[in-house]
Amino acid sequence: RMFPQIINSLRMKIHYLVFAMILCFNNDAKAQYYFKDIVSSTEATKTFNAYKQNKISKVVVNMQDNYGDNGNDFRLEKKIDKKYGRTEMLTKTQQSPTSLMITTHDAQGKTLYTLDSSSISVVKTYFKYNDQQQITSIDTKIFSADDDFITEIDELHDFEYDDKGVLQKMYRIKNKRDTTVILFANDSQGNISVEKNTSTGTKFYYYYDENNRLTDIVQASLGRDGLHPDYIFTYDRLGELTQMITTGESNNEYVTWKYTYENGLRTSEKLFGKDRKLIGTMEYVYK
Repeated sequence: RMFPQIINSLRMKIHYLVFAMILCFNNDAKAQYYFKDIVSSTEATKTFNAYKQNKISKVVVNMQDNYGDNGNDFRLEKKIDKKYGRTEMLTKTQQSPTSLMITTHDAQGKTLYTLDSSSISVVKTYFKYNDQQQITSIDTKIFSADDDFITEIDELHDFEYDDKGVLQKMYRIKNKRDTTVILFANDSQGNISVEKNTSTGTKFYYYYDENNRLTDIVQASLGRDGLHPDYIFTYDRLGELTQMITTGESNNEYVTWKYTYENGLRTSEKLFGKDRKLIGTMEYVYK
């Protein structure tokens, strides 16, 4: 049964901004900081502003796998306040504790603060911007506890830009003492084209189409021969993301997400395996 995989994939996607740094903390090799911090934040702002433009006050996600399971054990609801300054998202499954994620937004729809809490952990994330509305820092504080031990993690991502507003580097500071420098290079259009972790030597290459839309993220690691595509993106004529392919540790392991939209709002997501068979579907209901 693939239903848990759909739930876990969806939860990871919708909590991307918060959990990106948790993942990065434990796995440097898969940490595309530009994508997970900057690109994902920009997409989150775009989605929130689409809610505002369409006067959406509530989002409900319904799920069904390819085996007929309609996901009655799954619940995802997002509520948006009347002033469009705050959202509350409730996620509940049989596979994970109930989670409440509270997000505050500024007048432009950008994320200022998130609080993600469950019975076993609390994650607080603070976002700061410069006068050009670029992210200057993301500070994530994680607190978790179980019967055996308590864990507290603080991770700061501090971004540095040049005089033209092009991202140059990021300082990743763990628990205020362990610092890693991430370097960025840009192409002739000003797009970030290379990201390098100076600690591990891992590089990520970012590729774009003629409209400067991100199409591929490819990893090159000192411990791996050749290049490994991590993400492949496809867009429609309106610039909406219609397909995303994500790979595993080998190029033979991958899944494909296909998306549909209406009035700038995502209406469905379909997950396919590498055999092109449908694994499951998520439908978005807006109120």
